Amino acid sequence: MKYRFKQTLVDLGSAFALLTYDLQERRLVDELCEYAAVLADRLQLSRLTVQQELGYLRGFWAFLTSGNLAPNALSDDVLKSFREEALAAVMRSPSYRGSRYAAEETVNAKLIRIYDWIWWLQESGRVRPGLIGHRATPVLSSLESSSCAKQPWTGHRVSTLSARYPLLYRVKTARSKHALPKTIPTEKMLDAVHAYFFSKSLSPFARHRNCLIADIASHTGFRRASIQSLHVDQFVGTDFVLTDRETVILKPARQKFDYGNTFEIPAFLHELIKQFITSYRQPFIDAHAVPATLHQGAIFISARDGKPLTDRALTALISRAMRACGAAKGTALHAWRAKFAVEEVANEYEHRSALGLDTSADTIERAVALKLGHKNSQSMRAYTSWHEASEVARRRSGQHKEQLRDRERIHELEKELAALRSASLKRIQI
Repeated sequence: MKYRFKQTLVDLGSAFALLTYDLQERRLVDELCEYAAVLADRLQLSRLTVQQELGYLRGFWAFLTSGNLAPNALSDDVLKSFREEALAAVMRSPSYRGSRYAAEETVNAKLIRIYDWIWWLQESGRVRPGLIGHRATPVLSSLESSSCAKQPWTGHRVSTLSARYPLLYRVKTARSKHALPKTIPTEKMLDAVHAYFFSKSLSPFARHRNCLIADIASHTGFRRASIQSLHVDQFVGTDFVLTDRETVILKPARQKFDYGNTFEIPAFLHELIKQFITSYRQPFIDAHAVPATLHQGAIFISARDGKPLTDRALTALISRAMRACGAAKGTALHAWRAKFAVEEVANEYEHRSALGLDTSADTIERAVALKLGHKNSQSMRAYTSWHEASEVARRRSGQHKEQLRDRERIHELEKELAALRSASLKRIQI
């Protein structure tokens, strides 16, 4: 049913509009189009955020349409029916990873957007007064007004949100934002990803481009937006800073929370990117006459039309390869950030141990957090804990092997002693 409603982003230069069209009735869905305009114009939400918000609402609008329900007929019972149907749909989805709690969090995100939208419908006079409120209304909520921009859903505040959004699932566990992924890639997997791309019937340009994306993610820990924003001017020429640590200082144009952090990347990787630009990217642009206005100087461009690859395209390329190489379901480009983090934790520990410096978890977390662009070093706790657990397991394994060797040696000595006793008894008998 939801495919009956098509959503299209219309670029208006510095502004944009997200239109929802009913393909069956051949009309715009005003209740969604006007709400999208409010999110974009009044609340100044980004294109991606507006698309995400309206994507949730499109599914709910399809649910209402399938039941011949108008917005004025909304009630807690209607929301409960949608909640159960949405949960079942999430758990049937190919992307479902087996965690009911995660599925409930996904449905909670939908419900929060729906509550906010219902409040906006009432505030703007598109539904009758008293449809939603904190007492004796069909839809109960202690919200004072629509708050989609003020109350972003994080998945960790169900108890504090329960009054405002009473029908949220009470998620029993909170998952850390920085929990380790199911699959932490290794150098062996990086080699396998390279082999995967070269086994495909791709052009040399596309093969080397895809492999380079994986290399950058593995050796820098950059998020996908930072990788996507890398520009040719940062690598071509000699206008870059080479440190005495064989690293190059780099500042990705796009960073989380619009940070302006600089990072050190390995000098060999900087040279590898430069070689890709001159040996594969530029010949591709020349052969296909891709204008600068189209490729915009981006390093990673489409092999189809020369436009910069989107964030989603980067994720799709790498996650498909990782799944083919045995990674767990749901593993994506961000998993390489975990690989970089655990390797940096290990390197920092070894470096400090060799110099007799402080190797406490807090110290290592602060050092590695800077390399990942984390303002809060506590976000590194999952990685230092993983390293500590690995060290304990390694030492126990070494101790166990040593104990086995000692037991084998004791067994051999006992056999030798038994043989000597036997020989001694024979001599006595003679």
